[in-house]
Amino acid sequence: MSAGIEPTGSMDDIEQGDPDAIPVKPVPVTVDGPVRVQSIPSRSWSSRNRAVPLADGPVRIAPADARRATLSITPTEAAIYIGVDQAACAAGVAAICPANVAAPALTHRDEVWVAAIAVDAVVSVIEELWAD
Repeated sequence: MSAGIEPTGSMDDIEQGDPDAIPVKPVPVTVDGPVRVQSIPSRSWSSRNRAVPLADGPVRIAPADARRATLSITPTEAAIYIGVDQAACAAGVAAICPANVAAPALTHRDEVWVAAIAVDAVVSVIEELWAD
């Protein structure tokens, strides 16, 4: 990082405060040539393992969180369903992730649910936050 630049991770700085507080009119922009895009670095991360018993049904692995940069899930014991809500996992219409295969990193801020498919499962979860 450049000298003199202090990273900021507050939601107000990132989302620029309350969008309804100041009336904003769209500004037309014409892009001429390549545009540089830079990711915001993560400020913190955590890791955990979570048991997902078949008898318990769907389990919420992560709540909705606007600070989340990525969420990685790897079932370590058995295949699981990964879904955006409890109903999709319970109905078996959520995405299937095989045992010992990492699901693609999730970069949204919605809640994430998992459910064991045939036998009890354990999931390894790594979560990165770009704001404290």
